[in-house]
Amino acid sequence: MDTGNASSFYYAVEAVVLAFGAVVAVALERFYKDPKVVKAQRFEHSPGHEVFYWSVLTVLVSLGIRFLIGSTVHLHGTITENRGPVHDLLWDILWLFVFGSFIVRAALADDDCEFAKWLRWFSGAGVFWSLIAIVRNPGGTLTYRLALGWLIINGAQFAATFLVSGNVRPGSNEQVLRMLTLAVIFALLFIVDLCNILDGSLWKHIVAMLHCPAAVMHSVPTPINNADKAEWHFVISGDLRNCGDLIMPAVAQGAGRDHAAFYTWVICGPYTNMTATSRLEEVWTSTITEGCTSNRRYQSC
Repeated sequence: MDTGNASSFYYAVEAVVLAFGAVVAVALERFYKDPKVVKAQRFEHSPGHEVFYWSVLTVLVSLGIRFLIGSTVHLHGTITENRGPVHDLLWDILWLFVFGSFIVRAALADDDCEFAKWLRWFSGAGVFWSLIAIVRNPGGTLTYRLALGWLIINGAQFAATFLVSGNVRPGSNEQVLRMLTLAVIFALLFIVDLCNILDGSLWKHIVAMLHCPAAVMHSVPTPINNADKAEWHFVISGDLRNCGDLIMPAVAQGAGRDHAAFYTWVICGPYTNMTATSRLEEVWTSTITEGCTSNRRYQSC
């Protein structure tokens, strides 16, 4: 397809995102004006009223922002980048309509049980969409990666909605605590999903939040304890043509393969013309230590 068609898909995606952004905004505006789910608790000027109100609002906002960011990244990364096809765009619009409807219904819920019911429908639809996307798309694609993360996140959301139960007396401290717990869970899932959407490394961020060293072991070569060895290795390379896009990756790969303690790569301007301005001498040093990699960049004229 030509560039004109690519621009058409871009503007079509933008229009869809704006439309559903308006849907989320309307849902939140209705809740602001008439928080029925909070009123149904019949609080009598107790601190529980504020806690319950902000907990419900946190759930709606985190869900709405997740919905908008995820749909925007997915549509631009698939429809815009691939310039269609049109039937995929229509398929996604259908699902966005479903998700948007559930968010609105949750915001307009008359009580906490109805609120939880529509959150359950939203999360269940997310699980169903993810399963279809995983089956239809090969591994390694953007849709497959997002769907895999959303399958887990929406499954966790679905289970969390059962915290809000009709068996608990409305307005009680237990009900307030349950809604607060639900809000915390949704907020944490929002953070995890944001990492998954923008960085593509759901598991790396989960492990990093738990301060597990496996996150580092995944991203750097096996560390070498040089203090216990009689000898150690390093790599140094120089290039006068500033073509590091070609040379530096190969040097770095070899350094990791041969367990070099560090490598240094130098780009120098023409040594024959020391009066040249705006020529920076760059040194990029990557030092491999136990469990981490520290990068330092120095510049001098």
